[in-house]
Amino acid sequence: MFSKFKFKEVSTVSLVHDNDLERVLIKIKKLDDIKEGRVKCKFTGVIITVENLHALFYESGDVKFVSNSVESIKEFSRYLNRVNS
Repeated sequence: MFSKFKFKEVSTVSLVHDNDLERVLIKIKKLDDIKEGRVKCKFTGVIITVENLHALFYESGDVKFVSNSVESIKEFSRYLNRVNS
């Protein structure tokens, strides 16, 4: 059985399969930066790799990255709640 919920539309979410991730990173011209260790998590400063990348998003026209650490994901969730409220 399904429940019905009403959601306020606040943003669009795009999903990328792991098999397509490098292609997306090439398209946004960030794959080389990631492979060379020049990209950091917006929330923790951890160096982003293809393996630890949890999310990416645009902020003020720049691409920001989120690592897959629990702390980063929690901070990202708080950030989304702030900007979408």
